[in-house]
Amino acid sequence: MEAVTTDNYNQLVSDECDNHEVAHDSQSQNQVRASGGSPLRRGKWAAEEEAYALAAIQDFNSGYLDAQPGTTLRTYLSQALDCDPMRITKKFTGDASIGKKVFHPAARDDPEVLKEIMNAQNKNWPESPWQLRLFRWLLS
Repeated sequence: MEAVTTDNYNQLVSDECDNHEVAHDSQSQNQVRASGGSPLRRGKWAAEEEAYALAAIQDFNSGYLDAQPGTTLRTYLSQALDCDPMRITKKFTGDASIGKKVFHPAARDDPEVLKEIMNAQNKNWPESPWQLRLFRWLLS
């Protein structure tokens, strides 16, 4: 297996190659998701993306999402929006700061709460305007 190191200029250098090929696009190298290799979303927030995040925050705070107890809001949003967690932190600062909010599921024995949970989970997120825009962006 080829060993790869990062030099002082944040360029990838292959130790095994005699010609030491250098990848000059280090910025895009840093923005690649480890699991699938596709680029993470970054830059200006789309209106659909912001609306999706605000709705997810409301459901997160209410305990209606299908998330593991103890999941942080920052982690949940970065995974849902396919972006770096720092992008979430930068977007929600000051009074809108999400801090270190942790998910606590709502009690599921109350019929009214159960109805709200079902509504939150049946919003068809993959078909939301934000998800459609994300899919188009990933395919381009």
